[in-house]
Formats: sequence, structure tokens, C-alpha cells
Amino acid sequence: YRLATIIERAYGLERMERDAQGRIVSSDCKEGLDEDEVDDLICSTSFKTTPVGARFVEQHRPQARIIELLELAPDRAEAYCEVLAFAAERPRAYAEIEQLLKGKPALEALVEGERIVMQPSVFVDKLERAGALVWDGGWRLTEEGESYWEELKAATNGKQ
Repeated sequence: YRLATIIERAYGLERMERDAQGRIVSSDCKEGLDEDEVDDLICSTSFKTTPVGARFVEQHRPQARIIELLELAPDRAEAYCEVLAFAAERPRAYAEIEQLLKGKPALEALVEGERIVMQPSVFVDKLERAGALVWDGGWRLTEEGESYWEELKAATNGKQ
């Protein structure tokens, strides 16, 4: 309930209060009633997603997060796609993914003019947070990750 009210204040949900007959209780219905009478009038409370809430959900669905991840790091997109393709074959141990990415330029970054080498876990972690990978006895694609991967392969005629 607390989370729902926070989302309501952010305009993502609309609260609907109903009386015993299921009719919506509007602010007009509450006019002139004290707090106890309002409490007695309201039998149930529900929430409905607003257009703002629906847009938020759309922006944060896994496929959108995967696309955003690849767009934010175009120089690493190829490595992310390699991990997706690798995990699409079968669940993978972290050591296998580490070996796949070993020596790839995508692991290198310049931080304040100094060259550093990132751990492959950065790629796994970001793909997991985006909703593309999940640990299930090995790193495997989620349903959304599989869907994204299949769409990407189709869009590039399997050249990934």
C-alpha cells in the first residue's frame, strides 16, 4: 500500500475508492462528512495505472533497458551481443564468459587518462540489471533477453 501511494503521488497510479455497492466514492460524496463517516463510506480502495504510469512501465521493461544499455555504450555493444549469443546457446558459468571476453578491447577504458581493464563481471552485471540475463545454475538469457536476441538476429540477418 505504501509503495502504491508513493507511485500515486508521482502520478503513476490513480486511487479509486468504492462504497459497499461498488460505486466510486468521489470527493463530492465525502463533502460534509467527518473522518469516521468517510471511513465508514469507503469499503475498498484500488489503483489504476495512469498514462504516466504506463509510460514508465514501457520505458523500464527489460527489452527497453537492453536497448538503452547497448545505445549508451556503443563501443561495448558488440561485446554485450557476444555474451547474449554465448548465453543463448546454453547456460554459462562465469568462467566461460570471462574466457569469452578475455583480451577484448571492450574491457578497456580510460579513466582520468589512465588505461584500466574492466572485469567481465561488469558486462554480466549490466545485462542482468537490464533484464537480459539471469543466474539459473549458469548465466542464461531471460525470456526478454531471448526475445531481444532473436529480434536482433532477424534485423541483422543473423550476422551477430
